[in-house]
Amino acid sequence: YSAQDAELEREGKRTRFAVHRQEQDGQTIWQLDGPDGSGALVTVCSGQTIWVSDHQTSWQFHLADSTKQDREAQADGQVRAAMSAIVSQISATAGQTVSAGDKLMVLEAMKMEHPVLAPVSGRIDQLEVQTGEPVSDGQTLCCLIPDEDEEAAE
Repeated sequence: YSAQDAELEREGKRTRFAVHRQEQDGQTIWQLDGPDGSGALVTVCSGQTIWVSDHQTSWQFHLADSTKQDREAQADGQVRAAMSAIVSQISATAGQTVSAGDKLMVLEAMKMEHPVLAPVSGRIDQLEVQTGEPVSDGQTLCCLIPDEDEEAAE
């Protein structure tokens, strides 16, 4: 287990928790220890879906597909950072052909990972960042040359 502190505010009252996270058999187990006791959650992620269970009740969440918004916001072919963060992983390489929604890289901010997805299908022209590099909100991460089919669809 790795531990971090988290604080939850509800109805104006702040409660501090120790959060322990463990990866096991494709699941993430979250142990929360607070002043009134402890509890555990199990999460499983697959694509854009996250399942959460407290061993009594289960919830299913579907992440919004931001590809359409990204396509409109980044029609110039420049893929930009949506926040200030650190580049923790780069999955794409210059010259690589990608499909809309493919993971290009991962940004990390406040111990959370945020995947950067290809807004359109095309070819990576160049990468503007390296793993470990800090980036600013709006900074160009890579340049993408859209497929001709994508350009015609706009």
